[in-house]
Formats: sequence, C-alpha cells, structure tokens
Amino acid sequence: MFAFVERADEVTHLFAPGAELGGVMQRVLREASLVSFDGHSDYGGSFGTFAEQWGDAVGPRTSLLVLGDGRTNYRDPNLAVLKRLVGQARHAHWLNPEPRTHWGSGDSAALRYADVLPMHECRTAAQLAAVVEALLPV
Repeated sequence: MFAFVERADEVTHLFAPGAELGGVMQRVLREASLVSFDGHSDYGGSFGTFAEQWGDAVGPRTSLLVLGDGRTNYRDPNLAVLKRLVGQARHAHWLNPEPRTHWGSGDSAALRYADVLPMHECRTAAQLAAVVEALLPV
C-alpha cells in the first residue's frame, strides 16, 4: 500500500492487523516521506516517484487503485507515467471523492486522468459498494 502527497511512499507496514485507522493515518503523515516541497498534492510527482521506486511491482497480476480527487495544484499530471503503470497492471481504477460535476474544474485533472483509466465518483458508502459490486466477478 502506498500513500502520496507530493511524492509516494510505501506504508504497508503501518497497516498491521487490528491497528486503529486513526492511529495509522497519524503515523502515515508523521513517518512516511510524502512531502518534498510545499505539501500541496502533486499527482504527477507522486506517480513519478512510485514508478521510479516501485514501478516493477505493477504487473499482469496487479490491480492498481488510485484514491484521490485528481487536483494537481496546476502541476504536471504526468499522464505518460500513469498510462505506463495502467498498461502494466491487470486492472486499474480511480476512486474520486469529488462530485463528478467538479471534475475538470480549476486545478482538477480528473477528466484527463479519466481518459487513462476508469474513474468512479466515490463519495459515499453506497457509491463504494456499487463500485465494488460492479468490479467483482459474478
């Protein structure tokens, strides 16, 4: 499992069985190397860091799941790297917590990312359940 803000870092070891989610999230923010400049989200930089350090972990048996709003703070969305990762993975999906009507507004690159992989509005438990149900084999 990986987390990102401006860069990506592996956080799998923080999610021990039975760990309280609130405590885990505090540890992620405190211990993971996620910020390199100003602490504003940089999806392109995060995809680049991930591809450089862990890109070989994505393969034909891998599912790539991105969780985030796709707001780049007007930085390079690094679509080429994301396309490469999506091409390496067996499955790839993006769960976006923003309303679909906001995708592409302001600094949102959500529509550009949605051209690379399926993007699902996922703001509620019901929407999450619908996405999971649609993705699971029958």
